[in-house]
Amino acid sequence: MLSSRKLWSAVLGLAAATLLASAPARAVEPDKLVPADADAVVVFNVRQALDSPLVKTYALDMIKQQMKGNDHADKIMQAAGVDPLKDIDSVLFANSGAPPKNDWLIVAHGKFNPEKFHPAAEGYAKKNPKELKYTGEGKERVYEINDNNNTAFVSLADGGTLAIGSSKEFLQATLKKGPGKLNKDMQAALDKVKGGKESMWMALVITDDMRKNLASNPQTKDLAEKLDSVTGNLNVASDVQLSVLIHTTDAEAAQKVAKQINGLKPLLGLLANGNEQAKPFIDLLSENLQVKSKEKTAIIDLKLTEDQLKKAITPDKDKKRDRRRDCQYDNRAGRH
Repeated sequence: MLSSRKLWSAVLGLAAATLLASAPARAVEPDKLVPADADAVVVFNVRQALDSPLVKTYALDMIKQQMKGNDHADKIMQAAGVDPLKDIDSVLFANSGAPPKNDWLIVAHGKFNPEKFHPAAEGYAKKNPKELKYTGEGKERVYEINDNNNTAFVSLADGGTLAIGSSKEFLQATLKKGPGKLNKDMQAALDKVKGGKESMWMALVITDDMRKNLASNPQTKDLAEKLDSVTGNLNVASDVQLSVLIHTTDAEAAQKVAKQINGLKPLLGLLANGNEQAKPFIDLLSENLQVKSKEKTAIIDLKLTEDQLKKAITPDKDKKRDRRRDCQYDNRAGRH
């Protein structure tokens, strides 16, 4: 039988493949720390997700166990007075540019205690100078984290904001600028995202670099110049609702995008080959994934209820029960 951990992993896998739920009337309000030149923004409403019935029933215990499994991180968070399950309300991811020259930013909003955070970080830095360094004092302090040749910079902007950036200069500039005007392409994409209270929402601008990559693929060559942006939301409550909106320049392009995506749906069955545990969830995805176009937008929608998710693991339980019964029969009959 699939464990609750595997059940939730499957749900998260579906969430990563598709995004967007219901669409209230109002557009989202962008975080004041979104960089002006950002071309991708993803916001996780951590508190909303953790308080949802589905997460409480199937995932919360697993999340707690995973956190306890990392003694190193657990000790640091305890020393810093941070409980991720209680103190973090939301997490923002923003990106500008294409790797390896891109800048990125992660912002966590919640409750942070500077009087505990800084002493804990200082103590760790003294014992592990190669992994953690710091410069500056108070709000100007910046921590440099080095892990397996990957470097990130951290600042506790205030008791409610923890920011992590790809470079010290980018991080400090973003924190100092305050609310600013976003580039017109990102602002246009954000205007298409409705709600903002769901478990996750995102906005992605199709950049020139992306268009070049799409143009190099024969299947997407004709669509490269007609793709505008991608927006979406994920909502986890007593069920899971996901969707993605691909915005194009004309209705014909939206129809072509929807047709290409529909053409890929049969390939989902190949993912289940040789994997009995994944098959019920892939079948569930195939049955409930809806792709259509409306005006200039290609729309991918998915809704999974808690009952559907429960039923998805029933075949696996039945198969194991049947196998145990067959083995018992074979043993009694002297078969091998």
